[in-house]
Amino acid sequence: PAPRPVANANCSNARSNLSVLQGSGQVTIDENKDGKPDRNLNDSERANRTALAEAQIKTYCDGPAVASGS
Repeated sequence: PAPRPVANANCSNARSNLSVLQGSGQVTIDENKDGKPDRNLNDSERANRTALAEAQIKTYCDGPAVASGS
C-alpha cells in the first residue's frame, strides 16, 4: 500500500518546530503565554528542544525513520 499523507497535527507541529530550531535565526519563547516573546532560547535549551522535536517526529510521523522493511 502507498504511504498515508501526513494528517497528524502532532507530526506537523514537530516538523515545523524542528525546522525553526534548525534555522540560523534566534528562537524566542513566550514563557507567560501572553502571545509575546519573552526571551531567546539559549544554546542548551535549543539543543534540548531540537532533540525533543526529532523524537516527536519519530513518534508521530510516518516516514523512513520509522518504516520497517520486510
